[in-house]
Amino acid sequence: FLRGPMAAKALKDLGGGDDILAAYGSKAALDEQLPSDITFVEPARFLAGAQAATGKPTWLFSFGYVPEAKRKSQKGAGHATDVPFVFGNLSAADFVPTPADEAAAKLVGDYWTAFAKSGDPNGGERPAWPAYRRAADTQLTFTNDGAVAAKAKAAPLDAIGTHYTRP
Repeated sequence: FLRGPMAAKALKDLGGGDDILAAYGSKAALDEQLPSDITFVEPARFLAGAQAATGKPTWLFSFGYVPEAKRKSQKGAGHATDVPFVFGNLSAADFVPTPADEAAAKLVGDYWTAFAKSGDPNGGERPAWPAYRRAADTQLTFTNDGAVAAKAKAAPLDAIGTHYTRP
């Protein structure tokens, strides 16, 4: 619901235009991604960078896992769809979990459990979750195929960031 017409309003509210559109590469990509990027992605990246700059360990993630039952009707993961996966409570979700969904929940939950125990989400046989550093700009992305360390889509996020007034 935040796509298309909402992107035009969001772009206007940001006071942006050509620089942000150029960073996305196309109007279709801007319409698809801008509302989510200004609401969730860029602010999370900014806060992670600010926290990391203090020297404290910081981890940034993106949750893109879509339950198998929803993959035909849902293009990507919605806001807060990670919560049942984090807490291993897929029975409370609005889909019937498959073994793949259960495996994804275990993976996500194992990272959060390790973090709660030690302050570091890494350990075991899971892919490494790199601590966030603005210069490296790497986060852990939970995908339909597992967890992978990946660089942020810097150009659009940087363009958005130039239009915010920050302390």
